[in-house]
Amino acid sequence: MAPTGKLIHGDVLDVNRKSFERKLKEHDPQLYTEWNPQKRYGWGCWEIRRLPGQKSKILVANHKGQKFYRLEYWETNTVNHVLDVGILHYGVLDYLKSIDTWEEKGSFAENLERKKAEYDQKAQQKIRDDLKYKLRYNKSVTRDFMEAVKDGYNPLEFFAGIYKD
Repeated sequence: MAPTGKLIHGDVLDVNRKSFERKLKEHDPQLYTEWNPQKRYGWGCWEIRRLPGQKSKILVANHKGQKFYRLEYWETNTVNHVLDVGILHYGVLDYLKSIDTWEEKGSFAENLERKKAEYDQKAQQKIRDDLKYKLRYNKSVTRDFMEAVKDGYNPLEFFAGIYKD
């Protein structure tokens, strides 16, 4: 069987395209879908694309050394292509929301620093929670340690025995 991307648009498992695009535009009004029959070796796939935000200069004619330009919206695959989708389904919307960077406030470096701070805070919280869990469920070891400290045992020697380099 030969590739049918030019004859058949979509897949039998696709959701209704109009309702999908309506939901897509609720997320970002600049997004739309387009069928590309050349992708996937001629079988075709859906592309989710973003409309260009500003007009570009397009050369119309070159007459006697004078160049004539026209301003229009010009799409490029590098900038305006968002995602290739084999089957249109609403899970794609969740994925788009998870990778969306248009809603980020500030510069890329500020966002990176904020995310690093959030990650460090989560890591510190996880360390605290693990320590609380270990202290709670290893009460006998904790009790023995406390008795050893009360009897004059140096706690540094205890931890030095655990954390040998």
